[in-house]
Amino acid sequence: MSLTVAAAVFIACLALVGVYGAPIIRWAAPKLMRTPRVAVAVLSAVLALWLLGIAAVGPMLAWVTSSSSTVLPGRAGEVCQRCLDAASPLGSGAGVETLIPAIPLLGAPVVLVAVLLISALRSYGRRRSLMRTLCQRLAGAAAAETVQGVRVMVVEDPDPVAYALPRRCRAIVVSRRLIDTLTPDELSAVLTHEQAHLRQRHHLILTLLESISRPLRAVPLVRTVSAAVPHYLEVAADNTARGHAGTAVLASALLKIGEIPKQPAAARPEPLALHAAGTDRIRQLVAPHHSTGATVSTVAVVTAGLALLAASAAVHLPYAHAVLTGCFHT
Repeated sequence: MSLTVAAAVFIACLALVGVYGAPIIRWAAPKLMRTPRVAVAVLSAVLALWLLGIAAVGPMLAWVTSSSSTVLPGRAGEVCQRCLDAASPLGSGAGVETLIPAIPLLGAPVVLVAVLLISALRSYGRRRSLMRTLCQRLAGAAAAETVQGVRVMVVEDPDPVAYALPRRCRAIVVSRRLIDTLTPDELSAVLTHEQAHLRQRHHLILTLLESISRPLRAVPLVRTVSAAVPHYLEVAADNTARGHAGTAVLASALLKIGEIPKQPAAARPEPLALHAAGTDRIRQLVAPHHSTGATVSTVAVVTAGLALLAASAAVHLPYAHAVLTGCFHT
């Protein structure tokens, strides 16, 4: 297979994964639910590898095209061309002649990294501002108490609510109604659930995911991974809680808590909090679904990730080697 055909196949595969990876991930959900922390790692890796593949498109096209024009004059242009020749498996001047200079193609990964970095900084600033506001509100509206040996912030709220907050607040917030509604065992299960969010750094995972995915939400794969990971993190916290208190106790607590109130205690900003509410998870606790299709879909997800890794490495590693060895073609 020529490199030109390989590049076309690679780009087509990236497009297919970006579009059809979404339903495959949804079909794999019953299998992934059984090991939610592994599921988070796999989905995050697939997303990262897909982005790495996108970043490889420009450098790969630079191999199969050549142009008499350049955007870097003099010595800088010569060095750039030498690096391209050293990295290319085709050798010097073997590309298809086009009007597109190599520099924009080689710079595409830099642009992608810049976009993601700007998104990360904006997301960090936005979340930091929300957290500062929330901490100030909690300071005036919540009372610090120790409940079953766990330090919590207790708020007055007509609904039984519980959620964990990251970073500056780094607190478990519960309502007085929750304490009065749940039995001691149920309350212990809920507190263990929230502690799992903090100990397993779930907020950090979601922050990183949001930073990467926000500018790419139009892509079905990105949108699906962004929606699935928070759910798997809740299931991971559930597993920790039911390991401590038992499945029946945790399911009973979730049923009592019910749906998340529209206006939680202290006007909780939804993007910052991880919560114990969610009657939709009770089915997974008491009667997890199993299917052969989910297993096949999971294998497909892992296979796609490995294929993206191999293809991206085949592009990025030669460039890295060329730069590290001084861009001298051997």
